[in-house]
Amino acid sequence: LPPRPKAIFFANINGCLNDTLRTVNTSSSTNGKITNYAWSFGDGTTSIAFEPAKKYIDTGRYIIKLSVTDTLGCLSDTNFISIYLNKKVVANFQLQGAYCIGNPLQLNDSSIGANTTINNWNYSWNNGSSFTSSANGNFTPSFTTEGLYTIKLVTKSLEGCISDTATKSYFIYNKPKTDFILPKNCVLDISQFINNSTIIGASSINNFKWNFGVNSVLDDTSIIQNPSYQYNAADTYPVKLIIKTNQGCTDSLIQNFTVNGAIPKAKLSFAVNPICSGDSIILLNQS
Repeated sequence: LPPRPKAIFFANINGCLNDTLRTVNTSSSTNGKITNYAWSFGDGTTSIAFEPAKKYIDTGRYIIKLSVTDTLGCLSDTNFISIYLNKKVVANFQLQGAYCIGNPLQLNDSSIGANTTINNWNYSWNNGSSFTSSANGNFTPSFTTEGLYTIKLVTKSLEGCISDTATKSYFIYNKPKTDFILPKNCVLDISQFINNSTIIGASSINNFKWNFGVNSVLDDTSIIQNPSYQYNAADTYPVKLIIKTNQGCTDSLIQNFTVNGAIPKAKLSFAVNPICSGDSIILLNQS
């Protein structure tokens, strides 16, 4: 009796749903040419192609079977392999913190891998920068120029399943620059502070918080852009200004302000008293 042909194959799939399974057929027969191929993919679908390609629509375990028939009509034993398909990893992330240049920002990974482990994260954005990690998907990006940044994340599982690209856009704003002019005043004068703070770009300064450095009182603050304040004692005071833009970007500055001594008072008296008409007088300066 002639020997049976041998059904031999393998499948090059990495265990990821939506990836295409490609079969490699090395079946053979010593009786002559193999004429028929009977494939079964474990999901109710079949094929008679030599090396069929297959795409599954659901996760799970599948038994792939192959039997062949040669020119003598001899049928092989059925060969089979088992595969398990995992879902694609779903890439996702959030950017936390005020969207300001120079501020500590945090990209937090929230990707999901069903029945698998994510072991690779690749971030990229439209200024040519990128970040790849095999430890975790969290990192602190650095932005040096105001503008719209499109950030992309692609993740990969242990099985090599690659996610679709998660894409989000964030506008990163310039920080404001705090500056103010100190007045030159004496005690009891009204000290007028001039705010020279600036911002360049798409945002505007809309919040001011002054502290005039008088720790002994509670009313030494102001939220006015150009405030005034009356000091009651000669001293050096640390005046602080914190500014904030409509996008939440902040900056601050402290300057030491020296308040000079008490306002001088003019006073004089006569050296001789009483004084008669025609007398010469001497004035004594007692200021």
